[in-house]
Amino acid sequence: MRKASFGLILLLLLISCSQQQVEQSNEENAQSEKQPSLTIEDTDEVIENEELYIEISQNNEKVKLNLTNIPILNNYLKASPDTQKAINSISVSPIEATELISLYLLEFSCSNSRCSYILLDQSDESRSYLLADLAELDTISASPSQDKLMFVFKRMKQTKVETAIFNKLVIMDIVNWKTLPFTSTLPNSLTKYTSPILTTYWKDDQSILVTVPDVIEPNVDSIVSWELSSDMNTITTELSIKE
Repeated sequence: MRKASFGLILLLLLISCSQQQVEQSNEENAQSEKQPSLTIEDTDEVIENEELYIEISQNNEKVKLNLTNIPILNNYLKASPDTQKAINSISVSPIEATELISLYLLEFSCSNSRCSYILLDQSDESRSYLLADLAELDTISASPSQDKLMFVFKRMKQTKVETAIFNKLVIMDIVNWKTLPFTSTLPNSLTKYTSPILTTYWKDDQSILVTVPDVIEPNVDSIVSWELSSDMNTITTELSIKE
């Protein structure tokens, strides 16, 4: 009789433990369904697909910028000790030289009137291109067919007593989104701030007329002397654009 009672108690205990294990397992499964875990692949995918936006107000116009498509600006803001101050210093202006309303010139990282410049295409293609660093914008003009833009930037160079302006010329193909090289008969490069550029003029879609001072070795002293001379001789040459 005692053996039968002991056996019955043992059987009840085993059934009770089995039910607790089933209930615990069901609770764990329910929690797992409510809070699915993220794998490394899931996390990487979220980071890759994340898009960052900032909004710039300029001349009663608000321009929304996708930093994912402007990596240079994104890196600059990340490295800035005061991100909001850096954002507030950004300037965005529409390119009025062309009929394309989606093109903007972004100016950032300014110091002593020298800035960095990025050309933006705010259309569905959402493209960007760094045009110049540590410079000041001088002029923008479009080719007759409106498929190219010519940018002239300037830098002030100085000695202990004199200062002079030197320029850089950039030709941008806004259809294929690339800068275009050009040939010149001038001894000095027009893409490295080695000479002042007095005037520029689109002769046609493939050539530009450029006028520079007639100075053998342009430097601050020689340019200042040229500016003070009575004749101020110039050279006008034709640049041939290579596509």
